[in-house]
Amino acid sequence: MLGLDTKHCLLRDVQDAAGRDVNQMLELVESLPESASREQLEQLLGKGEVQACLSEDTERMTSFKLRARARYVFGEASRVDEFSKVLDSPLRMGEIVISCSSSLSADYECGNAEVENLVRKASRISYGGRITAWGRRVLVVEDFAHPSNPEGDCLLFTDPASSGAFVKFIKQE
Repeated sequence: MLGLDTKHCLLRDVQDAAGRDVNQMLELVESLPESASREQLEQLLGKGEVQACLSEDTERMTSFKLRARARYVFGEASRVDEFSKVLDSPLRMGEIVISCSSSLSADYECGNAEVENLVRKASRISYGGRITAWGRRVLVVEDFAHPSNPEGDCLLFTDPASSGAFVKFIKQE
């Protein structure tokens, strides 16, 4: 397809083999079909190559969402790079984590209505929030100098393994 050795199963390996940066890969991803059947992938790559890329969770799948999943992976890598460059800008950090959350929900279909509601609420009283850990946690970017809680505590939203959501404040040191 790109003249790549099909033994590469990780998108990072494909990126390295293509000699492209994350943003170039994001552009390339948009040219992928939205999805492909297992049969189409086996015809393109070979049955053994496809089988080698499958995990226990994916070995029974017959259709794969190529564009959305690749867009999420490369988009997340791009956001991590950008996040590390803006650590002195809580506003921009918040925008990035909101973007992460939106992509995780839309491109990876990970999350649930309750946790996404917590992200929206957290984003109204902080710089931003995102779902993490397969949609069972919310990370919030909070300003320690101007916390949302008047007592000076930092806001932490979590959703424990049991049903329901848990909200608590952590004392800043």
